[in-house]
Amino acid sequence: EDALIQQRGESVAALADEFERIARAEGVTAVREGGPDASLDAWLQSVPRRPGVLPIERFRNGQLEVSVLPARGGRIYRMRQVATGRDLLQVLGSETARIPDDGGYEEYSEPGYRSAGWSEVYIVKERGESSLVLEANLRNGLRLTRKLELDPTRPLLKITSTVTNDSSQSRTSGLRAHPEFAVTSTARATVRILGKEGAWRTFPLANPADPAAEKNVWLREDDCPAGKWAVVDEQARMAILNQFDTGQVSHCLLNWNGRTSRVNLELFAPERILAPGESQTIEHSYEVVAPDALGG
Repeated sequence: EDALIQQRGESVAALADEFERIARAEGVTAVREGGPDASLDAWLQSVPRRPGVLPIERFRNGQLEVSVLPARGGRIYRMRQVATGRDLLQVLGSETARIPDDGGYEEYSEPGYRSAGWSEVYIVKERGESSLVLEANLRNGLRLTRKLELDPTRPLLKITSTVTNDSSQSRTSGLRAHPEFAVTSTARATVRILGKEGAWRTFPLANPADPAAEKNVWLREDDCPAGKWAVVDEQARMAILNQFDTGQVSHCLLNWNGRTSRVNLELFAPERILAPGESQTIEHSYEVVAPDALGG
């Protein structure tokens, strides 16, 4: 599997073109009340219209294999354990009909869900056996550079993302990391959060009243992880530890969906105004560990 074949791409582009024709004829200028893609022009730019063939960039070490789709926002499409073949991120669709625009890991240059950065075509600046560097000029005037690097021996992926204002005007930034982890069942999964006092606390994801529901928990100030948090799949006896620099992250979002057995550990950089030439960076990592390694 060197590429994904998307059979619906042409129909999406055709529908978008027809929608634009009707909308402009009727004088429509906005498609929703607010948000980064509220205007008709911004929304049309966000609609995926890329080629039906999506090349896959792969790199690996002895523990993990990472698959990336540069033409789909530089999305980490899959992250698998080499020994077991287990997917650590959600992979949607079937073996013969994948859905490349959802699941996996995506990033946004601003705090809003699916703001610029998640859908643009990225170019590969550097590639190695265990690393990849991607870059894209975004529709909001920022340039996003992302380096993905596997540890030489450990099951650990390090991600360094930087947005830079290359324009002559001030621009708003607020990097957001959006991973979608796959667990056996949220009924038997927890999230472990390291507190500022150095102790771990456990947040159960089981929801007996509505097992299929989707939930959000915002973590701010003292509730925000002190640089470490993890999703623990009790049934698989495995955890994925996310480590980050607390100086680069203002708050976090824990989101999970019982129906799809999905857990998101989202990081938000502080929203700020970048002057011309200024940058903002988030550096963090994901590591597969044993639940016992997270301490008491």
